[in-house]
Amino acid sequence: MAEITQAMIDSQRSAAANAYEEARQLMHEGRAEDAASALLRGLAAFPAHTQSLYLLGEIAERHSGNMPRAKSLYCSALAIDPAHADADAALRRIYRGE
Repeated sequence: MAEITQAMIDSQRSAAANAYEEARQLMHEGRAEDAASALLRGLAAFPAHTQSLYLLGEIAERHSGNMPRAKSLYCSALAIDPAHADADAALRRIYRGE
């Protein structure tokens, strides 16, 4: 049973990682809305994917101007991984008003 559970978690984590990589490519192409959709799809599979939370926060902050959403996403990434330097820096930047 433990092997099945771990296999499921690994599969979900992999789905989130794949969606994250797709989103990065979409961002490179200037397609922020499509990138956000890919990230949400990945997070539906594995909500604890901190890089996806961070990138979705960046999209909310820089492309949508939705600071409350960006803060929430950055905080979620930090709640999972307190050492997530990018999310920490983003929050500091927002609170400094940069």
